[in-house]
Amino acid sequence: MRHQAEHSGVLFDKKIWMNTSEAAEYLRISVNSLRLRVWKGQIQAHKFNRLLRFKKADLDLHIRPTK
Repeated sequence: MRHQAEHSGVLFDKKIWMNTSEAAEYLRISVNSLRLRVWKGQIQAHKFNRLLRFKKADLDLHIRPTK
């Protein structure tokens, strides 16, 4: 699993836009939690052709520092 986490970081480094599942993985929360936070207005999402897309820069504001 550690290799996957390291690989995921590389995948997200060059991303500007993410779909729902990518954004949830990036934030390390479930897709349902992400959708709930969007609905509550806690996380900004953009709709393209009825699909939610997330800017990586917006998501970076919601990442909590690890201790």
